[in-house]
Amino acid sequence: MVIAIGILAIGIVSALSLYTSAIRQFKEGVDASQVALLSEFILSEAQTYIDDNATADIDRIDWKKHNDFPGFEYMVKFTATAISGEFKVEAVVGWGREKAPPHTVTRFEYEERFYTVLLK
Repeated sequence: MVIAIGILAIGIVSALSLYTSAIRQFKEGVDASQVALLSEFILSEAQTYIDDNATADIDRIDWKKHNDFPGFEYMVKFTATAISGEFKVEAVVGWGREKAPPHTVTRFEYEERFYTVLLK
């Protein structure tokens, strides 16, 4: 009887640990999907900004929020390349607990960075 209860206890503990691991991985998957969707919006907004302005504001670090993605903030940084009208764009999406004050590049507990080159 004691052996059966011990085996049952091991099974219950294993099932609970697998359940918590699955919940954590589900949350990470949802976050990754949200970041991918937000990054698509960010890069299209960056292209519009480059098309509408003569020069990109290179030194500005400004975190923004999007109404469709609560809990996420993003920052876009432009770097001019050697070719005229070409900009390297760095998009940073942050979420989770804030670990630094605003106007810093690495501000959040979780961050994803995306890079691309856009033409004017």
